Amino acid sequence: MQGRIRELQAIAAEKATINRAALVQELFELATCDASELSRIVTEPCPTCWDDATLAAAVDRAAASAPFPDREAPRSDCPKCRGQGVQRVVYTPTAELSGAARRLYQSARTKGGSIELTTIDQLAVRRELHELLGMKVSRQENLNISATVPAPKDVSVADVLEAFHAGRVHGG
Repeated sequence: MQGRIRELQAIAAEKATINRAALVQELFELATCDASELSRIVTEPCPTCWDDATLAAAVDRAAASAPFPDREAPRSDCPKCRGQGVQRVVYTPTAELSGAARRLYQSARTKGGSIELTTIDQLAVRRELHELLGMKVSRQENLNISATVPAPKDVSVADVLEAFHAGRVHGG
């Protein structure tokens, strides 16, 4: 009985312990995940691009061996948008997100008739990953050199003192 208890405690301890490799893998996936998987900007035709008469004329031309019109794209000769179309933000449903993008997603809420999406800060994740891997670079540099250098034969002590004082006066 005691052996089984120790075995179960070991299993529980192993599951409770953070696996470093798994943590690094998760942070790497979060840091390199393509955030555009969550949302993107698409360009669509404006309401004037493909009205019924314009679409009918384009289909007639297509029947006479012209290419079939791409109704998903703005019409280049549209008098309203001049081929620019209209842009809108498209959000990917959470059920369609990959594992990394699903972890990158934090929340969404409606605000003033629009949707506000909140994600994990990928730059902060990169910093945490770099620190965990020992790749953190300090911006502070200290350099201490201890060396015995023989005095030049043709420079006097007075010359050295004069150079020292001149450097201190000029900020050197």
